[in-house]
Amino acid sequence: MRKLLFLFFIISVILSACSAMRSINLYNVKIGMSKAETVDALKKKPDNVVGAKEYEDGILEVLQFSGPISGIRAGESKSGLESYWLYYFNDRLVEWGKPMDWAMESDRIYRMRNRHIDR
Repeated sequence: MRKLLFLFFIISVILSACSAMRSINLYNVKIGMSKAETVDALKKKPDNVVGAKEYEDGILEVLQFSGPISGIRAGESKSGLESYWLYYFNDRLVEWGKPMDWAMESDRIYRMRNRHIDR
């Protein structure tokens, strides 16, 4: 019985580790999605909160999602991982892409968002 429980534990650990290393598929991600909708679309939780900044009319948050690189690009990375930063303003996705300088990007995204509102 103990061997069976130990075997079950080992299999559970291996399966959970494999699901954590799911590749990033952005095909189902759409601008305007909430954080919860994005997590459902990517079928994985964010790896990290890159940053958050409060403005007069809302909060800008950046979440990082990472996964193994597959296909031709797999040899381009020493770590074998690729990361994407997803930018949310008031819990709505406004932009995503490869990691950039957070401090510069947060102000740029906020200015772009307000430019569309002022029209």
